[in-house]
Amino acid sequence: MNKSQLSFTNNTSPYKKGVLSSALNCHEEAIEFFGKAIETNPENALAYYNRGNSYRVLGKINEALESYIIALKIAPDNADIRWNTSLLYLLTGDYQAGWALHHSRKELNKPPRTSKLYHSRVWQGQNLKNKTILIHPEQGFGDFIQFSRYANLLKTSGAIVILETHKNLYRLYKTQDIADKTIHSEEETPTIDFHTSVIDLPAIFNTTLETIPNTSPYLHPPKEIKSQWAKRIGPKDLLRVGLAYQGNPKHTNDANRSINSKLFEHLTRTPNIAFYNLQISPTKYKLNTTFDLTNDIKDFADTAGLISNLDLVVTVDTSIAHLAGALNVPTWILLPKTPDWRWLLNRNDSPWYPSMKLFRQSRRGNWTPVINEVINQLSRMSPKAI
Repeated sequence: MNKSQLSFTNNTSPYKKGVLSSALNCHEEAIEFFGKAIETNPENALAYYNRGNSYRVLGKINEALESYIIALKIAPDNADIRWNTSLLYLLTGDYQAGWALHHSRKELNKPPRTSKLYHSRVWQGQNLKNKTILIHPEQGFGDFIQFSRYANLLKTSGAIVILETHKNLYRLYKTQDIADKTIHSEEETPTIDFHTSVIDLPAIFNTTLETIPNTSPYLHPPKEIKSQWAKRIGPKDLLRVGLAYQGNPKHTNDANRSINSKLFEHLTRTPNIAFYNLQISPTKYKLNTTFDLTNDIKDFADTAGLISNLDLVVTVDTSIAHLAGALNVPTWILLPKTPDWRWLLNRNDSPWYPSMKLFRQSRRGNWTPVINEVINQLSRMSPKAI
């Protein structure tokens, strides 16, 4: 849809036209309308903010950040503006500015995905020598996997670390040594001195691109489970590649990050490779993969066991990517034009995961060149190439 197809009444304000245009995915038109709204009222913070949103969707990051900054100056207490400005700073690699606003997510009218209330003090960097701290989950599986690495930093500093996980992660994490004790979200919380969300840890540690704790692997599949999956897969004759093409469909950005399964299936036609389905979430269409063992996957411990027996994982931006990266398995991630902040911009590697290679859209919504490039690189590989 373009501007000529948009229909508004004569008394529709430029701002409302911009909002409606962006809702219809007509972001270039939305930017024009928001610009007219700003001309009418230069103090309209929401016009700047929403213009920034449209710029961001189009991949015009500098313009988006400029609009966000102006909106923030006009309305410094607006949590939505602060939160999205934080994410854009992080996307550009300005972690200092990004972390400074990152806590604003807690001010939004969206309850965080935490499992319970904690009555101990919130940890904000106090000395933890011989103190017990509980790290609890917030947001999704991928976020927890990515930031759980900080538990080991607390442990080595002399803290007694209790790691609370989502239940689907418990069997994997209870075998790790990054914390002193692991519990799941349905268990009673033991006596603790402090608690913190796993999402807050990078900011508390003043993480920069240069100081990301990226020693890998920092997760290991339970030995027995890895062995069980090795037997389940059998002898290795071909390069083994795992595939995942869809994230959580409830995620607000899922339409941008997931790939049509029929398009993604083109990868499986690459010869001399054994493909394994890693897509567990319900989908309307199953990949015609060489092997689909997902019925045997109970939780992330099983997924880790399977992935650890593969040579490569090819995936969209979902928890599978974080798990494979934490296991230090070679991982190729297919990213949209404007990716999630953690993948940064204009680079084909990740400072968070040394084993990753990033494949990016050059044009918004066009996955075909990305798929073709992955196929091209897969076709040139041999087991020794990984």
